[in-house]
Order: sequence, then C-alpha cells, then structure tokens
Amino acid sequence: MIAERRTARSVAIFLLLLLVGMGRHAVGSTYHEVRVAISTTSEWVELRVEGAEYVVDWWAPANKVNGLHVHTLPAIRLEKPCCMPTPATVEFDLLVYPSDAEEIRWTVSMGTYGRCDLTVFAMPDGNADPIQLAGATLIARDDDEEGPSQTVRTDLGEITTQAKAGESPDPSASTYAEAEDLFDVAYATLPDVAPRFLSLDLMLPARDRANPPPLIVFIHGGGMFGGDKQELEVYFNDVGDIVGTRYAVASINYRLMPEHTFPAQLDDVRGAIQWLRSHADEYGYDGDRIGLWGFSAGGCLALLAGLTAIDELAGTVGDYPDVSTAVSAICSYSGTVDFRTMLDGVPWGYLGCEEGDIDCAAFASPISYTSPDDPPTFLLHGTWDQYLPFEQTVALFDLLQEAGVSSELVLVEGAMHGGATGWTGEAPRAVRAFLDRHLLGEA
Repeated sequence: MIAERRTARSVAIFLLLLLVGMGRHAVGSTYHEVRVAISTTSEWVELRVEGAEYVVDWWAPANKVNGLHVHTLPAIRLEKPCCMPTPATVEFDLLVYPSDAEEIRWTVSMGTYGRCDLTVFAMPDGNADPIQLAGATLIARDDDEEGPSQTVRTDLGEITTQAKAGESPDPSASTYAEAEDLFDVAYATLPDVAPRFLSLDLMLPARDRANPPPLIVFIHGGGMFGGDKQELEVYFNDVGDIVGTRYAVASINYRLMPEHTFPAQLDDVRGAIQWLRSHADEYGYDGDRIGLWGFSAGGCLALLAGLTAIDELAGTVGDYPDVSTAVSAICSYSGTVDFRTMLDGVPWGYLGCEEGDIDCAAFASPISYTSPDDPPTFLLHGTWDQYLPFEQTVALFDLLQEAGVSSELVLVEGAMHGGATGWTGEAPRAVRAFLDRHLLGEA
C-alpha cells in the first residue's frame, strides 16, 4: 500500500510537471521556491494558494514528528490530534509556478479555537538565509461560529529575484523514459548461504537517457541484525521529497546478523554498487555519479564503502568484482563511526572478534579510513543519541577536514537516535544542497 501511494505520488508530480511543459510555461520554465511556516494551537489549519498556475510540494513537512496529519494541494490542510501538545509547528517548501498574476495570495483558515501564525519566506539560491515576505496571525474568538480566515499577498517581483530554472525531461525526445519503480531486483546470488539472493529496489524518475540523472543508493539501518530495503518506504516522503525527481534512487538489502558477521555487510554494499554501476545504461541513470545515503547501521556501511573504495577490505559479492566501487558523495545519518566507543558496549558478535580485541574493532570502524582521496561527506547526528555518542561523528568530521576532504557536519540539538533526526529544522535543506552540489554540480 505504501509503495502504491509512493508510485502514485511520483506519477502525480511528473504529470504536473508535464502539464507545465505543455501549457503557458514551456519545459525549463521559471519556478520560485517558497517556504511556508505554520504554528498553531487549533485543531486544524488550511492554506490555499492563488495566483500561481501550479504548485508542487517539494518536500514533506519538516516537523512530521509533531503528529500533524497533512493533506496536500490544492489546499494544504493540517489536522492536529486533540491529545497532542500545543502549539504544533510545521514548515515545508513549495515550488510555485506563477501565472500571469502580479501577486500570489496565501489564504489561511483555522478552527474555532486557538491561534495560528503563518509566515511566508523566499528561498534564495545557495545557502543564503530565507527572506521573509509576509505573515499573518489568526486568533479564534469564543463567540465565533466559524474559525477566522485571512489572506496575505506576496509580490511576484520580490520572489522573482530568487527564481530558479526548473527543467523536466522532454517527453517527445527519442531518449525519454517514463518514471517507474522496480522491486526485488537481484544484484547477487549466494548459492551456499541464506538469503540465496540479494536484492534491491529501484525508483526511477522520468528521465532523458541522453542526460541521465545521478543515482542515490539508500542503505537501511537496523543494528546490522534487522531492517530491510523497504525501510525506504517509511522515509520516502522525506527522502523522495528532498531528492525530488532529479535523482534515481536504489534501496538495497544486505546480509544480517547473527548468521553473517563483518565484513559480509560491507561486501554486499560493494557488490550492489558494482551491479548498479554495471547496469546504469540499462536503467537510464548515470553510473559515474553515485551517492551513498545510510541511516544508523546503514550510515556506517555507507561510510565504510565510500571511504574504503580501494583498500584491503574490498570483497567479492556478485558478478562484477572488477568494477569500481568509488562513489561521488556519502551521506550518513546517525551512522556508527567508531565501534570502540559505543554507549552500549562493543558489538563483538557482529565484529567477529574476540572480546577485548580493540584493534579488530578499529578495523571495522569508518574512523580508521580517512584519507585525502575520500569523496565529499555529509554527517548528521543528534546530540541526545542514546546509542552512539555524537562525539564520534565530530571526531570523524575533524579528521576529514584535516585530510582536506569536502565535508559537512550537522548536529541536531536534542535529537535522539534515528526517528525524526534529519527531518527537522534546516537539516533537509542542508542535505539537499549537499547532494545537489556534489551530484548535480549546482553551486
């Protein structure tokens, strides 16, 4: 069911972009990126946008942990469970394709009690701070039979200075390929062990094979003993909305404990990279622009695979042992960096070491493998992580900086391990800018 919703959403966005190309706005038309922030104590809030020909929800609400139920355009409706602490805050970015109107009107309505604050920002290119364009405050009165409503206006001239050129593939091109999702694609056969087949899922956007999109390889978490490639479905509204329709995404399975200990998991990730690079032309993505994105245990594997592309840890899983496993970017969310300093002890069983063998624990730790040749690396960690001290990630960042590696560190204050870490505040914008810079070449 989740996969069906995901596919429907991808198709809807593609059809919307296609309509943009067929209507007044030709392919490559200008759009504006606008951030909307809403804070409310009411039971519901609804936002309507007028004066724009099309509006595309670029990524999911950043504060989904607040429990808000979000219903999408043409009216964005936020519904708050009665038992949820108040106020609730949510922010999200929209791509606005303007019509011939000179202004965009933002009409916000709310329920019959509480308060709602709306703020609209223009989002400049690069890492510049958002520019506030308009705001509104609504307060329900006890004697109102209906909740209040207010309209604020933003002049298109103010937003146009932040405009970006958005392009979608030309469906008339002979090299055009439709968006498609492929599930349970085998990337390696292991006849003597279980599971016999290692598989992956592929989410391919509408694309021009003559100008194929980069590929992001998603590596699930689960402490090396759990998890599945379908975990991407849980995160898809976040991951999918961050990468938009400009990337292909692969989500991979790998062998798990207790049957399989290190370095089997790393061997599998390498084998998946080799398979994906070898089949790039077949599926229409760019095999020379591959990024790794892992969560928790997956973050550890992303770092290990990316930082050790040519060393003694190289394994042989799959049919393409001579194909490069080098990648163009690494993104680790709460990934294990140093097995010697985990808060709940060293996982000797996973490492396959004798208890107390610190050198063996170091051998399996990403922090042992920094060098000037490492690819650009994005590190994110919550400062209240209950399993992995965030100081691990800070130490790795410092080593990457000393080696001259392009690297970024985002510490999410007060965030615990996993969950919403990385989907709040500026984190989604930061990781999107990182991926766009190093996989798309955007400044």
